[in-house]
Amino acid sequence: MRRLLLIVNLLFVMTTAHANDFIPRTFVKDPFDSRVFPYHQVTILSDPSEIQWDDRVKVILPAMAEDATQVPVFVDATAIDDVSEMIVFADYAPIPLVLKASFDGMKPSIGFRIKVEQATVVRAVVVDKQGQHFVGGSYINALGGGCTTPDGGTAKADWVERLGRIQYRFSRTGHRLRVGIDHPMDTGLAPGIPAYYIEQLKVSGRGYSSTVSLYEPISENPVFTFAIPEDGREPVAMTARDTGGDWFDAILER
Repeated sequence: MRRLLLIVNLLFVMTTAHANDFIPRTFVKDPFDSRVFPYHQVTILSDPSEIQWDDRVKVILPAMAEDATQVPVFVDATAIDDVSEMIVFADYAPIPLVLKASFDGMKPSIGFRIKVEQATVVRAVVVDKQGQHFVGGSYINALGGGCTTPDGGTAKADWVERLGRIQYRFSRTGHRLRVGIDHPMDTGLAPGIPAYYIEQLKVSGRGYSSTVSLYEPISENPVFTFAIPEDGREPVAMTARDTGGDWFDAILER
């Protein structure tokens, strides 16, 4: 009996030591007290030891998801200088990673819509060119099911003809671009429906660009909002690629 207890204690110590090695030595004090946040710091972020909470990273979303398949999110990190990358993820999601975005000559802000499976914290981590990680987030309540619900677009007979249709609009001042693409954005979590989604999108103009890597939680028929420099009447080029190898592109005239 003593020998058995010794083996059990040894296994517990080994397991605890392994878990302690897995969790970062120093991680941000989380105002949401999320159990999974330290895990995501290790699995999603490249250097979790450099992370710090910062109110300048604003994640704006509704308090309650009226439609769990179309939750609007806006991330604003314009108060942080020299942003090299933005990473957005949801703590309690079957597929946590939402997007990664880079901004060259553009303000680091982006709007989009996501699916949520349950109530969760949605976070944005902003990495500056010195490698510092700044994180902000907001909590959203939800009844759930957004990630496992089949999309409605492919149920329509003409969805293939509409695939890749691009619609856009510039703000009156020309500093904001809203662009959408018709696409089912299937997560692969609905029974019998494989994952099929846009995995990269890029907008670019004279002297500026933003490249966005997209993941399964982005909503069907995604719409994105970018802050772009005012450069007269110059058009904006947009390209996108999905997991099926299809490319979509357009010149967005002002």
